[in-house]
Amino acid sequence: MRAGNPAGNVRALEYYVQIEPDSPARRRLSWTPERSVGVVYHVIQDGVQKYVTDLLYQTLKSGEMNPRATIEVIETSPQNEKESLLNVALEPGNRVRCNWDPVTDATNYELYRKLAAGSYGDPIYTATDDQESYEFMDSPLTDGSYVYKLVSLDDDEDSTEDEQPIVISTVPERPTNIEGSWNPTTHVLTLTWTASPSVDLNHYAIRHNNGSGQVRIDDAPEDTAPAETWDIDLTGLTGDYEFLVRAVDNDSNEEKNLSQMIAIGVVAGVAQGRPSNPDNVDAVGIAGGKARVSWTYFPSKETGFVSGGVAKEARIYYDNGTGIMDWVTPIATVLMDNPIAPASWSWDSGVLANDTYLFGVRIATDTGGAGFETENTDTHSVTTNDNVPGATNLMVETA
Repeated sequence: MRAGNPAGNVRALEYYVQIEPDSPARRRLSWTPERSVGVVYHVIQDGVQKYVTDLLYQTLKSGEMNPRATIEVIETSPQNEKESLLNVALEPGNRVRCNWDPVTDATNYELYRKLAAGSYGDPIYTATDDQESYEFMDSPLTDGSYVYKLVSLDDDEDSTEDEQPIVISTVPERPTNIEGSWNPTTHVLTLTWTASPSVDLNHYAIRHNNGSGQVRIDDAPEDTAPAETWDIDLTGLTGDYEFLVRAVDNDSNEEKNLSQMIAIGVVAGVAQGRPSNPDNVDAVGIAGGKARVSWTYFPSKETGFVSGGVAKEARIYYDNGTGIMDWVTPIATVLMDNPIAPASWSWDSGVLANDTYLFGVRIATDTGGAGFETENTDTHSVTTNDNVPGATNLMVETA
């Protein structure tokens, strides 16, 4: 079996020859037949492969076997002119996104899915030609090899089919709605969350920071949970604890969310609340080359396991006129003494050199640098307008 003239890239498989897609459209093939030859060819157009099997060349002539037979491929085209353009893409959570462009003359579309070694059942999605776009997100699947098939039909029930394989091996979808409850009698903290919707789910990885610093997401988890609840005994513990929950599938693939976290302050095994950010923060220049910083606090906005009175002090930060905030060392603190109703405070600086300054206020649950501190980064500008001779950037808290 050989290619005709001109020579092409032809592969022989018994009595079939294949013209590679990059060959010229016009090609003459020659072979030595025995009885009859079936010619099977395919074209690849816009990434879609189509097989054409309806061409048979009978090699008998005058009742005798032809010593040679020749067929000339003048044009290659599918049996049906409608071309489907099915695209499949792997999405997080073992999902597959399918989309395609409209097919000429097609009025209906049917999308099927099967395991590579299985068979198709009913369509998993249908569409008509009056849609502006064609897209379908499949439900979460277990890891494995799948094949998607798009069938495009016209009014005469003529159809074209396009199959696309895909291998699924991804991380599961994250859990959601993590919450915590604390038992003041047993000192046990219970975390709960909404389950990951992924079918391929084995367990949840639980990480925490052991009371200080950040959760080390690259280390092994501190514990695992088979279901959507997990307990930890806080008896005797003190620190600012942060907890992170992630889903893990049966192949030990772990999703990478950073959102399903919960924080809790603990003092001697007792869960603490979280203060809210200050409201109505303002900074104004006052007489004598000073600045006044004021704010309002609403205990009703506190969060955590204890609320309504966790704000112990306010910490005031500034930039010393450099434009770069120092959020490490406060220039002053103001005792708030755990208010249980809305209240307002103000603080006056010492004499400032004539310049523009940025001020910020954070709320903490303890004094002396201890406790949990809010992390708001809003700043408020003030320009002092009295140039007092010999003034320095000395800051003192006023009563």
